[in-house]
Amino acid sequence: MIKKILFTTLALILCAFAYTQQAVDILPKDDRWQPTHDIIAYEGDDLFFLINGGADLYYEYGFADVAAANYSINDNASLYTEVYRMDSHDAAFGIFSLRARNVVPHHKKEGRTYAMGSDYIHVWKNNFYFYISASGIESDEISKMNQLSEAIIKNIPGKESMPEIKNQLPDNYSGFAYIKGPIALSNVYSFGHRDIFNIKEGLWYEHNDKQVLKFFYDDNEQAANTLKNAADNLKSTQRLDNMKVTEESFQGIDRHGNVVEGRIKNNTIVIEIIARPVMMD
Repeated sequence: MIKKILFTTLALILCAFAYTQQAVDILPKDDRWQPTHDIIAYEGDDLFFLINGGADLYYEYGFADVAAANYSINDNASLYTEVYRMDSHDAAFGIFSLRARNVVPHHKKEGRTYAMGSDYIHVWKNNFYFYISASGIESDEISKMNQLSEAIIKNIPGKESMPEIKNQLPDNYSGFAYIKGPIALSNVYSFGHRDIFNIKEGLWYEHNDKQVLKFFYDDNEQAANTLKNAADNLKSTQRLDNMKVTEESFQGIDRHGNVVEGRIKNNTIVIEIIARPVMMD
């Protein structure tokens, strides 16, 4: 019993430590990793100074602070990183999923999830999300990017806790994003500037040559009322053509010629966006 209490207390201390550490504390600053310029750090509303025009997305998920640094590899190559401390595991996971939504597969290793290409890497661990981009790097120097990633990860305490919503994904999806509001939704598919679905939590993913959106509600009545109001808006604004609306579904054609179908399933609005085949003359 004593061991259990000690373990629980230690876990709570580590969790609290993870949330009090700022992003600037996570960046390596040892002999091996010396920033080429002063580290840039912002918190709260000052995020606009770093990413003017894109900060609203981070606020929607829950932003705490960010730190950015550039590290020189040689005279021609460098690594740039931005480390974001978010308000929660879910917020950091959401930003990661959106930034890396088309980078498949996602890999899991020792308490973090990451996605990478030849000159970039996205990483989520605990309530931190960071990315590294390489400039002028040669193929035999890609390991430097991984080494910097490991140095950052080492400074992030705790372990990831995968949001339960990820269990809603099918096995063979080809890209996904965890949606926490209308700004995130507009990054994957636009229904206009209004939050017609009253989004609190949702998913976007690609599966079997179609896009799927799922928005989750407290009960079926709330989902049904939201769907009806959303369908009325889409019809009145002519966002979709050839609208067909019932009490629990709608169908229309978007401005790209895709078929958009929405329906109620339990407490969930499910929307499928299907590209129509191009007819040849």
